[in-house]
Amino acid sequence: MPDLKTVLNILQKKRWLLTLAAALLIIGVAALIGFCFRMPDQLAGQTTTEWPHDEYDLSEVPSVAFERGNSLVAGTAGPFRIINPLFSTAEGENDAASLIFESLVLIDETGDPEGLLASSWTYEPETHQIIFILRDDHTFRDGRVLNANDVVFTYQCLLAASYDGPMQGRFDSITAISRGQSASEVIFTLNSSVVQPDFRLFTVGILKSDYYQLSLDKVYEMADITLVPEGTGAYALQDMNETEIFLSLRSGYGSLIKTIAIRKVDSADKYALLQTGELDIVRNTWDLRMQSRADTLPAYHLTRFSTSIESYFLVNPELQTSNIIQLPSQRLAVLLTAAGRELSSLQINALESLAGRRLQLYYFAGLDDNIMKENRLKAERIINRLVAAGLSVEAAALDWPEMAARANSGDYDIILLPVTANNRLPAKTEIMNEDIQPGTSAIIAEYRHEVYIVSKRLLQVGINPASHPFAALAGSWTDHLENVMILN
Repeated sequence: MPDLKTVLNILQKKRWLLTLAAALLIIGVAALIGFCFRMPDQLAGQTTTEWPHDEYDLSEVPSVAFERGNSLVAGTAGPFRIINPLFSTAEGENDAASLIFESLVLIDETGDPEGLLASSWTYEPETHQIIFILRDDHTFRDGRVLNANDVVFTYQCLLAASYDGPMQGRFDSITAISRGQSASEVIFTLNSSVVQPDFRLFTVGILKSDYYQLSLDKVYEMADITLVPEGTGAYALQDMNETEIFLSLRSGYGSLIKTIAIRKVDSADKYALLQTGELDIVRNTWDLRMQSRADTLPAYHLTRFSTSIESYFLVNPELQTSNIIQLPSQRLAVLLTAAGRELSSLQINALESLAGRRLQLYYFAGLDDNIMKENRLKAERIINRLVAAGLSVEAAALDWPEMAARANSGDYDIILLPVTANNRLPAKTEIMNEDIQPGTSAIIAEYRHEVYIVSKRLLQVGINPASHPFAALAGSWTDHLENVMILN
């Protein structure tokens, strides 16, 4: 039998072993907890992740879509000629420009501004000045930080008399732009009639000021310059031709999408390419044909929106002696009536002064019978409002050459003008906003019903209907692409 001393030694050893075991258990539990809390960060760095099939069914996604891995393919309208935020017009050009270039702000889905290059801004109603403070971590490919000179140069080009791009005339409310007291401060002076700034004006991609060797009296030459687009965005151009644009993620930028191919796809080919999974993102008109096909695309999510402008209703801004509408008050009264807005007593009197005079509403006849019927119905909706207010109006269908000629020469009283590819409007046209100005001469008559079709292998693609506010096709999928996850 062991003596007392031996027994005590054995007990001490057991106590030490128990203490060690308890310590190891605590460490193990702590490590497990730490692992669990680290899992989201670890998953965020992976290119693919498992997703519960009962919550997100990927069974209908074709295998060819998963084979693309971290490459994204978008099918858009073309052709592709230039990637420059001041001159791009095609849908794919604008999408590429928004990935290569960055603007002072973005307009989010609710219509509010969200800082991009701008870290903050203040508006001073007394001086009608809005002051932007720029971030100091947005660089061009050569490492130079974007500064106030780049912003000033970009907007000087837009305001120059020699600028003839698709946004010509859209920035008339900006009377001056200058650098502030530092390289990170930019000051915009707005027209004295502006009550609140229109932040859509500040959604234009900023150019590198020392990259374009041209004077402000020859801004139009920029449209023919073949320089590789140089911006501060997350992606850079690798190659481009008339049917395809290739982009790659710049070093140091965080996104699971490493390469992007924007391809010209004919409307007739979209459906077949979607069924085989060869496209990740497609934009389409939400017409009866697309609605009937929606249920046959289980591998995609569909997001509908209506922010692209279909047509404008214009009252001639030039009060010509040959026209029936002769006074600014008459022009504004007709516009407000067509828009379904309330009239003041002065405007009611102005409208009554046109009673008994027959106005002609010119509209585009269209290229086939179906389009002509649709366009006729659009014209009749406006005519019905004007007739209900006591005016006499008749519709007159025109082919496109005569339509364009009348619009450009000012040979009309009222006209229903379809949106062109570059979304250009006749000179001196001012679109009605909430703050109605005396020179207002146009309203948005119709919006286009559209849908974005996005592969289910991509999670958190941000469809923003308010992107590209001055383009013929307003929405985009390019905002916050760094948030997209790729599922497998």
